[in-house]
Amino acid sequence: MKKIDQGYDNLLGSSYELHSIQLSELKNLAKSWYEGVDLTKFDNRFTLNIEREEGNFIEMKKSGLTSNYFFAYKEDDKFYLMDGFNRLFTDYGKIDIDCTVYLKILVDKLEDHQLMHIMFRLNMWKLQGDNQCGFKPDDFFDRGFRLLLSKKFNIIQGLEIEMI
Repeated sequence: MKKIDQGYDNLLGSSYELHSIQLSELKNLAKSWYEGVDLTKFDNRFTLNIEREEGNFIEMKKSGLTSNYFFAYKEDDKFYLMDGFNRLFTDYGKIDIDCTVYLKILVDKLEDHQLMHIMFRLNMWKLQGDNQCGFKPDDFFDRGFRLLLSKKFNIIQGLEIEMI
């Protein structure tokens, strides 16, 4: 991981470090932040028996890599992924691309409400209500949002989905 910039993000209200890193390296790094956690329990698209085509997920992941930006939050010696769960942690829609991606790590100590505000901003597109990309407003607390709530705040009840 190579630090390429640092500064202050006025929109998110936090200082940050920007790193360039290979996708495969980021996958391994981010998984190390969640040792012992079964990440599939946080992905309702994985656990539900929804008919899906592998090709569609591959194209969605490639599209996500076009923006190639990931967000994390560092507090003390712990890291929390804030955006990029699908691109890093899902096993379906595997892609054979190991491109350079960028990880923006928020480094200021954030109050809980500030962290939730940032998570809201990062996930706001899911609230469109028109079922874009298979999301509906009741899916707002999917995947990465539930993982953050579990890891940071130890909120587990009702957040992990039973395997079907």
